[in-house]
This record gives sequence, structure tokens and C-alpha cells, in this order.
Amino acid sequence: MHANLASGSSALLLPQGPGLLDPVACHVHGPGARIPGTLGRLFCQCCTLLDETERASACRFRHARDSLLYAAAHALLRLALSRHHPDIHPSAWRFCRGRYGKPRLAVSRACPQGPGRLRFSLSHAWPHIAVLVTRSGHCGVDIEPSPAPAGFETMAQTVFPAEECAELRASSSPQRHFLCLWTAREALCKALGCGFPRGFPHLLLRRNCTSFFLHGRPLPLQNLAFCTSSFVLSACILTRNRLPGTTLQEFDLSGFDSSRNFPEDGIQCQAMQQQVHHCSGV
Repeated sequence: MHANLASGSSALLLPQGPGLLDPVACHVHGPGARIPGTLGRLFCQCCTLLDETERASACRFRHARDSLLYAAAHALLRLALSRHHPDIHPSAWRFCRGRYGKPRLAVSRACPQGPGRLRFSLSHAWPHIAVLVTRSGHCGVDIEPSPAPAGFETMAQTVFPAEECAELRASSSPQRHFLCLWTAREALCKALGCGFPRGFPHLLLRRNCTSFFLHGRPLPLQNLAFCTSSFVLSACILTRNRLPGTTLQEFDLSGFDSSRNFPEDGIQCQAMQQQVHHCSGV
């Protein structure tokens, strides 16, 4: 699937139907941004869906691609939320943060009764974006590019318990195993809302990331993991049951060529979305 962002109209077309293979077309326009040229126009298109705080955050990055990645990720999250609430325009969603900084949906004029049990998680690491939206429980998602960074063995010894380090050393694919452990931990910490420093030391992952323990006690959750040659993605939902209403999407911005000459009145982003997971019941 491709998500095409093209300027020239203020109309917003959301995906139709239950599947993830429907084209997402977003036709928007906006004023100039701090990123010049082709990237700037795409950046503006994403920013039309963001609130003032998100736009300010996107402009703080030193490198243009990081600003674009942030803006695109948050725009895609808003689109995903509106798939679950089609009566709410993507730009109308409002967010707040919990005790340890975990973002959540806030009551707004567009949704005065609140979003119900709708929860979400977002992760991005160039050129990948992962978006998780669910009604099933507190959730978290993390995506990391593959292969693992240099020195991953040292990182593992610093943050993983001895049992997991032993599994890593015995693995036939240690880099991928490390990324699976790392992303699963990140996703679980996001779901718990405790953050990296609070959650990592007290977690134990067993049986190839299929069993999770916090302070020695098993955690009831649904876990999803995807490993490819270019990324590793982990997602978890804190629930005992397989409940409906969950969407997990992965987008790849690597197809976007910022050196390509586009006409002044339009721009296209080859933001390829893979059908990672769409479930009527996870």
C-alpha cells in the first residue's frame, strides 16, 4: 500500500473498508515551513493535521528528515484514530500525558464524551513508523531498524538480566534476538506507562519473548512481533482476552526521494505501508 500526500486541495480522504490495503489519499495545503524545498512542502502537508504543540516539536529537530519523520508519524496516528472514530476529523484529536509522560487521548470539543476505551502507541525510527490503536487495553509499540547497532552485546549486558543474556549468546541470530528483546521491552514499558528507566530493570522476558514477568510475576498480555531484513517491530496489549478493535500499521518512508524534481503545484511521498497486522480480534 502507498500513502500518497499531494498538495492542491483541502479535502481529506480517509481509507474506506476494514482492510489496510486501501489507498490513503491526503490532499492538503499549508504555509511555508522551516524545511526548504520538496521536503518542506511534504512537511507542511503533514503539519496541517497536527496541533500547535506537535508542530513546534517537529520544528525543533536539527535534521530535516527527523522533522519530517515526526510530523508524518503524528499525522498517520491521527488518521488511524479517525479510522476508529470516523466522525472525528484527524486534526480534531487532542492529547494529554499521564504521570510518567505517557500520551493519551483527552476530552475535546470534537469528542466531549471522551474517546471511550480507545488507546494508542506510536514509534518511529528512520525510515520506519509504527502506529498501534486498540480498544482492548493499555498498549505499546516499538520499532527499530535492522541490523542491531554496533556494541549491542555490551548494551544487552547493561540492561538485560543474566537469563536473557545467556539466551542471546546462544542464539543463532544474536542481532535479531537482541532487537526482539529490546523492542518487546520498550513496547511493554509504554503499555505499562512507566518509561524506560523504571521498567527495564524489573522485566524478564522468556521463551523467545512469549512470556513476560514484572517483579517476578507473570503479566497477562497479547504480544505481536514482526522481524524483517529492515526492521523489528514489537507490540503488546495488556489484556488476557483476544478482543476486537485493534489496528497495527507500519509505514516506510525510504521510498521518498527528496532529490526528485516535483512540479511546483504538487508533491508525492512514496510512503509504503506494509500490511503488518489488522485484526477484528487480536
